Amino acid sequence: MAADVEFSAPATQALVEKNIAYEGHGGVREYFDDVARVWVELEVFLHEYHEVGEDRILVVGRVRGRGTARHIVDEPAQWAWRIEEEKIVWGHVFTNDEDARRSVGLVEQAS
Repeated sequence: MAADVEFSAPATQALVEKNIAYEGHGGVREYFDDVARVWVELEVFLHEYHEVGEDRILVVGRVRGRGTARHIVDEPAQWAWRIEEEKIVWGHVFTNDEDARRSVGLVEQAS
């Protein structure tokens, strides 16, 4: 990941009441600390990979998890990534397929 990477994972962020993206290597470490703190179990299943141009990737799959507050998740998920100079500069976890596809340019923006 790039030193200035920006990563958003809304489900985890909601559980820790964090309203902004995780930024930089320290932010990614904070994300994994948050995951360990709020999820008792977290399983990620990856089903499809879509390369979009030379700098974007969309991964389609599913997430299952049980939070420390008995919060249960079992839903489709998509991970969108942007890459520059062979490093991830931006990542976002989506639960809405159209939003995920739009973020990497697979669906055109509505005008």
